[in-house]
Amino acid sequence: MKSKFSAFTLIELLVVIAILGILMGLMFPAIQGAIQSANATQIGNNGKNIVQGIMSANLDRETMNMGSVWPSKDAKFAGSVDYTAAADSETYFADLIKSQSLENMSWAVFAGAGIPAATDETQFKSGNYNVWNIVAGLDESAFDDTPFLFTRNFSIVRSDLENDETPLNQKFLPDVKPFGNSILVFVQKGGGMHKLKARYLSDPKQFLGGSTFNNITNRNATVVNAKGISSDG
Repeated sequence: MKSKFSAFTLIELLVVIAILGILMGLMFPAIQGAIQSANATQIGNNGKNIVQGIMSANLDRETMNMGSVWPSKDAKFAGSVDYTAAADSETYFADLIKSQSLENMSWAVFAGAGIPAATDETQFKSGNYNVWNIVAGLDESAFDDTPFLFTRNFSIVRSDLENDETPLNQKFLPDVKPFGNSILVFVQKGGGMHKLKARYLSDPKQFLGGSTFNNITNRNATVVNAKGISSDG
């Protein structure tokens, strides 16, 4: 006995394709959000490793009566350098790598989410191989929740650090990688890593924590951007 074979008609196929298209359209934002969140976590963990590497180097250097490798106004670990006056954050990071202060780390820790890793110092310092802006010149005794590294799609200046009442959710650079105006990733001086969607920055304390910036505390602190990133004046 022959079995009957029922084929899809053209209309039925078109209906199935349309349904699949609708489902994919509904799923795409969720997939995109998951990818972005994973990228933010990876970048944040890289930043955390940088800060932990700095703290580890400082512990080693302290036992030998050597200076700190934080980007201070009078740093000595790579010659005498005022990192608060540096042209860009690449200057500091390149000195960290070159001085071997960050043990077992490469240029890849500064990359991610569409920003490629540099192959050498010259390429790194040319720009667009670094996701991080920094707050240079923090006090050695600055609170652990003081922001230190933050992704370059977030544009602030010294006055934004001083004012803990003004919302920061409009400080994003929508066309700048890694995350445009959607997510800020930052790492605190004590090594804490955070990723925040723009809307949560309406409360500036989500970024500033309990830190203080005035003419006494963190008086030398200065925002130093990644190369090619202009500060919001």
